[in-house]
Amino acid sequence: MEGCSFKGGDPFVFGRGSEEINTLKLSILKQQLFRISSSIGVPGASGIPVTHRGISESFWLLQVQLKTENYLKTLQQPKSNATVVILMGLGKLKEIVDIYKREGKSETLIGVIQNGTLATENVALGTINTIIDEVKEQNIKSPAVIVIGEVVKFHKYYPSLINEWNYSLN
Repeated sequence: MEGCSFKGGDPFVFGRGSEEINTLKLSILKQQLFRISSSIGVPGASGIPVTHRGISESFWLLQVQLKTENYLKTLQQPKSNATVVILMGLGKLKEIVDIYKREGKSETLIGVIQNGTLATENVALGTINTIIDEVKEQNIKSPAVIVIGEVVKFHKYYPSLINEWNYSLN
């Protein structure tokens, strides 16, 4: 797209000013329509599908950054096998973990991915019981995507799945 200038006159009088603006609008619209959400892209780039046949056939997307406690009601999800993806939730990790523990889901897999898809990506993997310590040990900071559910075992660094794959390849 060429820039507009007044050097040769007004680009909106016998010029292409409106054509250039329409091209710019279309370009912006294309970028907005065809980008991938971090809720799917970050786990996917790490090898974690948000759904997987026989493991999790749906996923819930939540953001728990709000000052209200309404997310606590929404997060009563642990009764299902859906994957839960939480954006902007690192500051509420303790409350999230407590909800799962109250539901008897202490061994549920969880991953926290900081700066997903970037060279500075940092990952903590564990269970509901261990994730607080893992996040501290890995020095995870915001922004981070939290993924809760059995699909976390597909993360490229999850050790036991690698062992399962090696076993099945032998």
